[in-house]
Amino acid sequence: MKKKSPPESANGADRVYDSAPIGLCYFDADLRFRYVNPWLARINGLPVEAHLGKTIRQLLHDVAAGVEPQLRRVLETGEPIIEGEVEAETPAHPGELRHYMHNYYPDKSKDGTVVGVSCVVQDITHRINLEREVVAAGERERQRIGRELHDSVGQGLAGVSLVLQAFSRGLACEQSPDVQSLRELTGTVDNMIVDIQSFVSLLTPVFSDELGLSAALRALAKDVNQHSDVDLYARCSYENDIHDTELATNIYRIAQESVTNAIRHSGAKNIELLCGHDGDSVFLEVLDDGTGIPAKENRVEGIGLKSMHYRARMLRGRLDVGLRTNGGTRVLFSCPVQPRSLSKGPPTW
Repeated sequence: MKKKSPPESANGADRVYDSAPIGLCYFDADLRFRYVNPWLARINGLPVEAHLGKTIRQLLHDVAAGVEPQLRRVLETGEPIIEGEVEAETPAHPGELRHYMHNYYPDKSKDGTVVGVSCVVQDITHRINLEREVVAAGERERQRIGRELHDSVGQGLAGVSLVLQAFSRGLACEQSPDVQSLRELTGTVDNMIVDIQSFVSLLTPVFSDELGLSAALRALAKDVNQHSDVDLYARCSYENDIHDTELATNIYRIAQESVTNAIRHSGAKNIELLCGHDGDSVFLEVLDDGTGIPAKENRVEGIGLKSMHYRARMLRGRLDVGLRTNGGTRVLFSCPVQPRSLSKGPPTW
């Protein structure tokens, strides 16, 4: 089949498309390739001619699982999809999952009917791997700081508290007027120890065969309720709880950042945290009654929100942050989960 150019292309546009250092293709309304540039052909690991007239499912079954729903959505709605992400294996990299960013643009006839979809594809595997390294390095640094706080500062203050208690008892026997001041100082040190223990638990959540994600999220709620004027209610199922350390840590960090943002920026008084297992995926939902996050076009994403998106991509998950219909912010995250990452337990909420 002779290679066709995208509809209504100007003279010489073929040469531009063919030499562009980015993947370009065009699908008709039956989702058949009508144009593929050499760059995308290399990404897919198939000759240009092998694409033409074939559906993406016929050629790239693994890719089709993520791409087809987005193509059909563009055909049905006539609206573009920007920065849709797909993780898949292609003939160019057998046995390796690669990450691709897709932008889809509808091609409409004069009467407004969508007759095809233009697609721009980028291989973002290297970027995703760098993001994973950054997140992993940050997690290691959190754990290091947590250990230092516990082993050095925490233990040192515990020793100071014991010495102060001994002095207090000695002064009490002498009926010294300084006993009350020393007891107040001892109380201050003990409060500092409690605060450090709280910081350590936030920096280094514990996941084990006994304590999974649900227990860590409940501990987060307990700590927030004890140290702030916000009421955080956690409803997490122990049935099919997550004990995979990497998976649990990333979901915990998304929940922690969501709660922190609600407390610091929204003026929320009540936060609800829901976590559970639904079929072959795990979900996390954080709801607050604060002022609500700004609309996406007016939003300036800080490092915390960016980190949440990084972690979501690492887990091949979906993260949506937006306004609730009745006010406040809703954070909804879900990702696929392997059965080996789950452990059975009683369905206690």
